[in-house]
Amino acid sequence: MGPIIDLTNLFPWRIMLLFSYSFAAYNIAHSILKDKYHPLLTFGALFLTRILASELFFDNAELNILGYPVYTVMVFIVLLLLTEGKLLRKIMCSLFCILSHLLTVLLLGVMQIIIYHGNAYEDVFGTENQNLDFLYIFLIEIICFIAISFFFAGVLKVFSQRKSKSNSLKIFSYFTFIPVSHISTFIIALFISPANFDEAPNFGFTVNFVTLGIMAVIIAFDCSFPFIIDYFQKIQEQNIKNEKELLINKMDYQQMLMLKEEKQEFRKIKHDFINITATAKGFIEIGKPEKALSILNSTNEDLTGLAGFSICSNETINTILYIKQQQAKSSGIHFITNISETYAVLLDDYDFCRLLNNIIDNSLNAASELKENKECKIDIEIDENSISIKSENSFIEKKIKRKKDGHGNGIGIIKEIAKKYGGTYSTRQENDVWYTQTLLENKKSADSTHSPKFGLTTRFSKAE
Repeated sequence: MGPIIDLTNLFPWRIMLLFSYSFAAYNIAHSILKDKYHPLLTFGALFLTRILASELFFDNAELNILGYPVYTVMVFIVLLLLTEGKLLRKIMCSLFCILSHLLTVLLLGVMQIIIYHGNAYEDVFGTENQNLDFLYIFLIEIICFIAISFFFAGVLKVFSQRKSKSNSLKIFSYFTFIPVSHISTFIIALFISPANFDEAPNFGFTVNFVTLGIMAVIIAFDCSFPFIIDYFQKIQEQNIKNEKELLINKMDYQQMLMLKEEKQEFRKIKHDFINITATAKGFIEIGKPEKALSILNSTNEDLTGLAGFSICSNETINTILYIKQQQAKSSGIHFITNISETYAVLLDDYDFCRLLNNIIDNSLNAASELKENKECKIDIEIDENSISIKSENSFIEKKIKRKKDGHGNGIGIIKEIAKKYGGTYSTRQENDVWYTQTLLENKKSADSTHSPKFGLTTRFSKAE
């Protein structure tokens, strides 16, 4: 069973065990709380707290019963002072620290019963050696204390991120459970079964070196794992942030092009506008108002559709339709849009942009496969309670059959965003025409960036 160690003194062995207790507590707290200052300060405070509790209650049978409640209160005070988060979360972390400790003690008790063949601790070591332990068993205890804390840390992470918008970030919560598998290291001890302290096998240098090396690697990995997860999670969060910024920049650029095109259209009709209004006035003066109305209506259509598509009060919709119109022109697709709005779009710009882009892209991509009669229709209806986006396009039958999840790409993104806003995504096929309908609740998300307001009801329709 390897060397025999004495846990009576604080150094060097008992301090290692206290380190595992403290790291387990920090690991659980770190899962849902943020450090106010620096991780080392928080961990150092928990470590000192555990050392203090050990000195007060170690080998003191009269006060030992108070050890757990006192330590729990001390952990809560440290978390209260050195971490950021809701009070309820700090209480939960304090309680989970003790639950993790007790569960580990229970597991180790079962392990020792198996290893010692059901003999009591006193029968193995003798009453005069109450603080002795086998080094391998001692290291396995350290591994188990740290590994089981990952179970509670994972539970807290999964619970805290259950409403997260990003599935990729949710995955990191489940990664937290990986080190829990290291509790299986106690199987190593099951192959080494001393009848008692005097009969403990004395292994050679090679066996000790390899076994201790494996355990050291496991301990080092487990202690660094939370920070490895943090590192990759921050990279993923930065990638999402960069993706949003890139999309914003693209939208801003396209809005600039759209405004430039509209400005050019204004210039074309500017020199005629005075003549048009003068002519309309003349028709009114000679008693032919219907002629004046016809001229003014034609002018109104030119002004409302300068960009070549239906326009509305939402700049995100306008910009996306402008972009897709350019794509449709390059592919020879007849792109028709209809917009009916009686209320502002409350959805987050980023979500709505991704949703509308994927819906229109799927429709355009399917229509582009045709050799003739290329047509794509988008119908958007917005009211106070809901948003409906319908697409209609012709397609090639064999193209649809090659898709794994329905029609076009990005179906998963559309369904994910629809679900986020309490909506649905449905499709149907009639002859050679593919129809989709996406329904969403017109509501803000937790990270909504804007809330445009207007009160007019407008409807525009234009075919290109």
